[in-house]
Amino acid sequence: MKIRTALFFFTLSLLLTACGAGQPGQTVRAGGVALTVKTDPAPLQVGRTAEISAVLEGAEGCLVSFRQYMPGMEMSSDQLFHTMTRQSPGEYHAISGQFSMGGDWQLEFQLHCDDEKHSLTFPYTLEWPE
Repeated sequence: MKIRTALFFFTLSLLLTACGAGQPGQTVRAGGVALTVKTDPAPLQVGRTAEISAVLEGAEGCLVSFRQYMPGMEMSSDQLFHTMTRQSPGEYHAISGQFSMGGDWQLEFQLHCDDEKHSLTFPYTLEWPE
């Protein structure tokens, strides 16, 4: 019975690791606020969309939006910001567009909090699939 229990927890830990559980997000701070962003999948993958989760600290009642783009290869559609859905106080969620190619990408977030506006950028490098 002990072997079964140990095998169960070993298998569970492998599955959680494969799903990205516990994978830390990136945090950027500006003007007294901090935004932590996680993606699923993590790391981001070429040809896929991603679930984006953002946790905001230091401000309340904000409108949070984002855009994704490749620096130096921006298209007119890259200028569009997408509003994130507020899940609970300080927690936001959205689905990205498709990441069409490997290389350097950025997720830029705009925070509109009362009279304050913040812009925070998160860099990502996507590997081409082999």
